[in-house]
Amino acid sequence: MNSSKFVADFIVECAQKDITSAKEICTEAELQIKILNEEIGKAQKLKIKRSNLQSVIRQLSEPKSKEDKQNRLRVDFTLPIEEQPAELRKMCSMVCNYVSENPDKKPNEIIESVASYLESDTVYLAIKCLGYHSIINQVSSGQARVVCKGSNWNDRPVYEDNQS
Repeated sequence: MNSSKFVADFIVECAQKDITSAKEICTEAELQIKILNEEIGKAQKLKIKRSNLQSVIRQLSEPKSKEDKQNRLRVDFTLPIEEQPAELRKMCSMVCNYVSENPDKKPNEIIESVASYLESDTVYLAIKCLGYHSIINQVSSGQARVVCKGSNWNDRPVYEDNQS
């Protein structure tokens, strides 16, 4: 939503609450900003807690050998996504949903946000598979590489629970 439309909609919303003067509208906007800042602070604390819990899992779980990780999910990227294992198809769909709602995120941010730590290998494979099929691309953004929609974005997988 562009800024002008948001301002107009906000003024209408205030008017419906009988807030009509410019000063009262500004006060309402400041109040909403304060509430949003509190919610953002809570979300930041939750992200830190999630990261710390992932550290607990990393430190206390059985170490996985490289071979175990590779054997867990066999993937041939040359196959169409529809022919990939169901677990990978579902994860590809989840990655696409995340990229659609959160453009220009680093791969590690996607991995941390899309699934649990225990599924991070599958998220990584999904990102690789989607990249192979040009559904997503990685591009340089400053000093980091970020994921964006690729040339075949419209062919992205859509997962439905009744698929296997």
